[in-house]
Amino acid sequence: ETIVPLITPPTLAVYERVLASRDGLAMVPLIEESCGGCNMVQPPQVVNEVYLKTTLVTCEHCNRILYCDEAYAAE
Repeated sequence: ETIVPLITPPTLAVYERVLASRDGLAMVPLIEESCGGCNMVQPPQVVNEVYLKTTLVTCEHCNRILYCDEAYAAE
């Protein structure tokens, strides 16, 4: 309830759409260069966009929202 008002309507709409279509798992970490949801390798541009953290980035295969988790970052 406290975070929802801070999220832009378009971003919230994407999150809710993915959440409904992916059985409650809308956001997954980028594990090295792969989606943490479907394990598909992401193109270099997608990986870079996730690390930049400037836009909402989704997996091209499963449409889940990707985020950078330092625990899974590529060495």
